[in-house]
Order: sequence, then structure tokens, then C-alpha cells
Amino acid sequence: MKQKLMTPEEKVHSCLEYIDERLENTSEQTLHIAETIIDDIKSLSSSYKDAIESHRLREHADKVHDTQMKWVNQLHDIILDQTNRELNNQVIQALQNFVNNLNKKQMKHLDFELPKAVDYQFKNGRTPAKTPTLPFKNLMHTRNNNPTKH
Repeated sequence: MKQKLMTPEEKVHSCLEYIDERLENTSEQTLHIAETIIDDIKSLSSSYKDAIESHRLREHADKVHDTQMKWVNQLHDIILDQTNRELNNQVIQALQNFVNNLNKKQMKHLDFELPKAVDYQFKNGRTPAKTPTLPFKNLMHTRNNNPTKH
């Protein structure tokens, strides 16, 4: 059975849903693991004094060992999450490539009118700048836009 081909819009939507779901699941899982480890540390700390008083250090040591093994497994899950993040990066790169390709193809066919101020400068011999001549933070402190005047 032949599978339906996805449109570019469907592909972008699917990629965004994929990333959103993975980020949500990864965050929840990592938070759950951290909360579990904190609870275990509190429990082991409080039960240590009781183990000394009741001469059950061996049982407590076994409990510590079992808990540590559980932590190892949970930390292994965090390492797997890092692999998932790398998969997210692959999806993001695919989206970026798509957007770049889209821009290259569409910009050839799209046009818009320049604002009069920009058009005036261009017609008077100023070439369009690729980056602003003023750093962004300085745009807030120009003569006509003094932040101290109200």
C-alpha cells in the first residue's frame, strides 16, 4: 500500500509537533528523576540514624545499594534524553534548511514597496546596509527618541 506524500506544510507541522512532544516529555522525565533522587536522599538520611540505633546497618547498606542502582538506571535515562535532544537538533536543522530553501525560491518572486525614508536614501546614492549602522541598544537613545522625555 502506497503511503500518501506529505505536503511541505504538513512536514513542517509534523516536525514542530515532534519537537514539542519530545521537549515536553524530556522535561517531565528529567524533573521526575530529580525529584525521585531528592526523595531517596531524604529517606536514606533519615533512616540512617534509626539503622545505627537499631543495629541494622547491614540492612541500611543494602537499601543504599539498591537505591544507588535505581539512580544509575535513572541517570542512564537522562543520557538517553541527550540522544533525543540530538534528534531534535536534526529535526530543527531540517526545518532550517526548508525555510532557507523556501526563502531562496520565494524571494525571487516576492516584492514590496520600500518605506519612503528608505527609498529616499537609496535614490540619493546610499547603498542598502546589510546591518544597521547603529547598534540596536543605541537606537533607543537617538535625538528623536530620548527615553528620559515623557
